Amino acid sequence: MNGLVRTQVLLEEQQRVELGLLSAVYNQSMGQLVRYAVGSYLKKNATGMEERKALIKKLAGCLANSPNWKNIDAAKWQRSLRREKGM
Repeated sequence: MNGLVRTQVLLEEQQRVELGLLSAVYNQSMGQLVRYAVGSYLKKNATGMEERKALIKKLAGCLANSPNWKNIDAAKWQRSLRREKGM
């Protein structure tokens, strides 16, 4: 169990029952099944996260380079909007 960190997770009662059944069917501990499920979820969503990071990097700075915002202090403009909204 090297590299594992103890973590408590609250499950709904039905989730706990079904996880117990799967544990018996596959002869694996509930912890192993939870680690597998979390690993699968993270792997599945990693692609989307990389795409979002790439988009953020692509868009970063586009406001400053826009001809519509030339010679405009965007931070000052944002502060004025917040004052209008009472923030």
